Amino acid sequence: MNRFTSVVSVNGEGDQYQKSVCFDPHGMFIYTAGTDGKIRKWTYPNMVLETTIDAHENEIDEIMLSPFGNRLISISKDCTAKVWKPKSGELFGELFWDVKVSEKTYRFRSCRFGLVAGKTTECSMFTLHIPHIQSRKSQPSYITKWDTTKFIPQLSVSTGQDILSCIAVSHGGHYVGVGTMTGSIAVYVAFSLKKLHAVNSVHSIFVTGLSFVPITKRTRKILGELDAALLSVSPDKSMKITPVFSPIEYPVWLMFIGAAVIIVCIFFFLAYMGFNI
Repeated sequence: MNRFTSVVSVNGEGDQYQKSVCFDPHGMFIYTAGTDGKIRKWTYPNMVLETTIDAHENEIDEIMLSPFGNRLISISKDCTAKVWKPKSGELFGELFWDVKVSEKTYRFRSCRFGLVAGKTTECSMFTLHIPHIQSRKSQPSYITKWDTTKFIPQLSVSTGQDILSCIAVSHGGHYVGVGTMTGSIAVYVAFSLKKLHAVNSVHSIFVTGLSFVPITKRTRKILGELDAALLSVSPDKSMKITPVFSPIEYPVWLMFIGAAVIIVCIFFFLAYMGFNI
């Protein structure tokens, strides 16, 4: 394997550089974006420039391609997030967040797609939202789940005062993991965005990247019976794995028996206290 097969320099004015890159699902193209607000589409591995999109007025923080390669998301520091058609480079639409906050007080921080659990032909999208204007009063961060057909928000939840820094979706589409600026990690159920697990101060400084460990026969020997495991990296020069345990579930018959026992105990207690039932 050659160390380098092709090197391309993207020239621009001033100290411009590329900040985000992603591959299409078939491995035929690479998409890059950076501080000049442009998205570039390259052939792979020859690195021939095919398309340049003037996407944003400000620098682009992140681009993300859908699992099926039919939609490309761009997130910029200009407080906007846009949806593109990768093949043509045309604008499909813009993401409009429906949480009631003052205009441009929040911005999109990151975006990830994930397959819908149990459905290999459907996917969901999740975005992070953080305060754009820092104020004396603490403001919460949010996770939002989006419909990927019309690209409208389905559900938003507050994650607390800790500013979110990165996001990952598990390979099976069951979980969403987030990292924060204080080095903490939390895991949410993808379907409901209910918080499942949280660990404070996993890292001594902010989390820069997250990825769920693929569950295979090989990794199962290391992880045991864990439902999932979240790999995190940070500028504190460490990589750590946070275990994700399956939520405790009780069979329906046991819940019925428990409810019946509680009702009987209430009746006995009322009779003991002299109430006529």
